[in-house]
Amino acid sequence: MIMLSTSLDGCESIRRAYYNLGNLIISLELKNQSDIINILDRYWPSTIIYQLAKSNENNQIKISWPNYLVQPALIIYIYVDEIEQEKQLVTQEEFHRRLDFIYRNHIPSSHLHVIDGNRPINIIANDILNLFQE
Repeated sequence: MIMLSTSLDGCESIRRAYYNLGNLIISLELKNQSDIINILDRYWPSTIIYQLAKSNENNQIKISWPNYLVQPALIIYIYVDEIEQEKQLVTQEEFHRRLDFIYRNHIPSSHLHVIDGNRPINIIANDILNLFQE
């Protein structure tokens, strides 16, 4: 299994494209489900705030919602201090270790192909493409 979003750390332009594509997909789904309540963990505000924080520009920040994306009725930002973040990271690390264990030990080996996601994205992509050629 490969988790592409965690493999994008080294390439900012690909990371932005990945999250912007996700925003477009979610927006299309929201347009088709306008009669129900949707709760999203990440959406355009997270994407744009991340990009602005990474830019290190001290200019006046002006944010305007793109007209091609559905606007939510409510945006909630939940602040978590560093101590709580550390607790959550430990829990996440334990969970990821358990996921890894289950994948490696309980998915039939004839279907499972483990790919090291700690390498450059082009090498990971080539490994995946090679699996399709086998």
